Amino acid sequence: MKNFFLFLLCSLFLANTPLWAGGFVMAGCKDCYWYPNDRPSAYGEPFPEDYDPFFIDLMSENAVVTIADKQAKVEITQTFYNPSSDTIAAYYLFPSPNGQPLSNFTVMVGEDKYRAEKYTPAQSLVVFQELVKRTKKPDYWQYTNGETYRIMLYKTLPRQSVKIVVSYTQDLTEKDNVYTYRYPLNSQRFYKRPIKDTQVSIDVTASQSISNFLPLTSLSLAPQVKDNTLKVVYSGKSAANKASDDVAFSYQVGEPPQTEGLSLLTYKKDGEDGYFMLTFDGGKKAGVNRDVLFVVDISAGIGTDLAREKKAISTCLGKLTGNDRFNILAYNDVTSTAFPDWQTANSTNVSTALGFLNGLNASGGCNVEAALKGVMAIGPDKIRPFQVVLFNGGKPTAGLEDGEDLADLVTKANIKTLRIYPVGMGKNTDVTLLDQIAAASLGYSTYVLPEEDADAIVGATFVRLGSVVLTNLQLYFSGAFEIKDQFPRKPDVIFGDAPFVMIGRYKRPGEYDISLIGDYNDQMNRFNLRGKFPDEDERFPFVAKLWATRMVGYHCNDVRLNGTDPDIYEDMADLADEFMLTTPYTNGLIKKNQGYLSEEEKALLPAFFNTSMQLYGDHLPYLEKLNGPDAVTANREVYALLNVSQVAQLYNPTNSKSATPINMADHFKTLTNGRRLYKTNSGLWADFEVLEKLKAPAKRVAFYSPEYYSLLSQNPALAADFLWTSRDKLTFLANGTRYEIYEDKALLKPKEKPKPNDK
Repeated sequence: MKNFFLFLLCSLFLANTPLWAGGFVMAGCKDCYWYPNDRPSAYGEPFPEDYDPFFIDLMSENAVVTIADKQAKVEITQTFYNPSSDTIAAYYLFPSPNGQPLSNFTVMVGEDKYRAEKYTPAQSLVVFQELVKRTKKPDYWQYTNGETYRIMLYKTLPRQSVKIVVSYTQDLTEKDNVYTYRYPLNSQRFYKRPIKDTQVSIDVTASQSISNFLPLTSLSLAPQVKDNTLKVVYSGKSAANKASDDVAFSYQVGEPPQTEGLSLLTYKKDGEDGYFMLTFDGGKKAGVNRDVLFVVDISAGIGTDLAREKKAISTCLGKLTGNDRFNILAYNDVTSTAFPDWQTANSTNVSTALGFLNGLNASGGCNVEAALKGVMAIGPDKIRPFQVVLFNGGKPTAGLEDGEDLADLVTKANIKTLRIYPVGMGKNTDVTLLDQIAAASLGYSTYVLPEEDADAIVGATFVRLGSVVLTNLQLYFSGAFEIKDQFPRKPDVIFGDAPFVMIGRYKRPGEYDISLIGDYNDQMNRFNLRGKFPDEDERFPFVAKLWATRMVGYHCNDVRLNGTDPDIYEDMADLADEFMLTTPYTNGLIKKNQGYLSEEEKALLPAFFNTSMQLYGDHLPYLEKLNGPDAVTANREVYALLNVSQVAQLYNPTNSKSATPINMADHFKTLTNGRRLYKTNSGLWADFEVLEKLKAPAKRVAFYSPEYYSLLSQNPALAADFLWTSRDKLTFLANGTRYEIYEDKALLKPKEKPKPNDK
């Protein structure tokens, strides 16, 4: 299966000063020679007190990457421009991307080959720490965890450009045949001037087929996958262009035998239950042959909505295929049908059905029980899917009136091919009742409010029902595999317009055979996958968050169908806190759950919790509504939660009434090393670990202070992890203490230059 991933992982850096993708050119200090040592060398001081680095503009960047045999060969051509009126000596610095070791490193300046001096990570730390001190910019900390290459450019002519070509090889990161590659470009948006031309071209060749390409960037990539080759291109070329992210992606080499459309992603922390995401792509098959019964509410209560029913059904009749069979059943106090039995969907039968439909008038009571019994008397086929589109405009006034009783009627009939898809018309329909009937047959409901276009809404639902490509699903796992809380709880049908996605938890790591069985017309199909469920694998944390969102949807649906339960609300609040979920049904619960926290602890909570509460409000009361617009909103929102399968949906995962979606880019950022930060209520950028230890002792440290550099010397990894992101409004944990970096303007005030007559 190719390209089944439908999600996008956002990696946004929110620093306030420039970073560099490839190398960068910086003017050298006068009469000094850099040597990264704590002590002065024979050349004198490595960084004189008055040294103020001057950076030369990047005009263009062109990268050509060839990946084969787990190794990337990279050639980068950069053009720099000296905007000053002086000829200057300068240094070209090239930090290794993401701190990973490089080999076969070469540099060409113009037509000349230069010999580069390589700094170890320890030496890089000295250089970039000095640059932080000289420039008062923390950005350089990110380069302290890897090697750096340096060459001396003896003459950089005024208002002239210089071309530098760098080439090297670099190993790719790989796990379970999934490879990840990242070419740094995000830094471009921090340059003062635009980069006029950026081109990145990546060609991948593997010994086996390439599949499951996953973009890990917000940039627009153009992947081309064919057998064992992959080509990825990013192009930015304009007078105002700056890349806003890195070129980053992952892909899989080779597939286990007999995957046939099945794919598996997992996430598991050591010592905890794991999460899995099993995906099946139904492919491009035509929809299965089916029997469709339209059930029309013609009771007096339907009123003017009868005309809308007729128009919607007429549209659906035009979407039937030659392999479909159909009929129409009308109900009020009694039932009647257009035909005594199923009819093929040819023009003659459709014309007869339209005549029957147009002759219907609204009168009498609403007997949903009679309608359901009429459905069951139609005579379903044992194999063909039996789809019932049941229109209803109000509460039953005759026969059984309770939703649970009507649902039991459907359950006891035990018609395995039957799926009921209710359509609620107008503002008086009983939403809970129709949802209970739908759930009894593994169908789902659609609702049309008075101001909405019934023809468009029902037509879209009917098109989806026509795209069913597998029915009567059964899913098996071998051996002692144990599933916990999987969604959907019972696989039903697979639609051709979207992959089937099951998300669940597992307890016992290991390799297990997975079999998915389903019917396509009169044929049974089996799809197999040898799935690896690791003991520890934290590459795909979004799998756990998708599971938590579906779990909240399941709890909401339970409340809608069975009534309020305080234990359910408590579990929903815990899930929202643990997984940082924002839904219309968890916002109020989160606020209540946080009541025990101190004001200092509340200040460290994610700011987007409050933002989402302002935008969404609290829709918990909607779950208890039986009819009306609020009940319809709850149906749509909960259905969206139950079917969430994309990371983008986690940010605004419902059909909320909110007119303004939350801009999650304002609340999160992902660092180049994979660490994720969130914005707190107090405006700090916080590491996610802070949420787990809100009560940790805190210590404030001023940027550029002796304590700041002491913290670095005691915890050198902090520089590459966090300190480069900001010089203020940053908090993180280290050695059991929560550090908060803040800006002291007095420390950043430039030193006064001595007057000429000072001795």
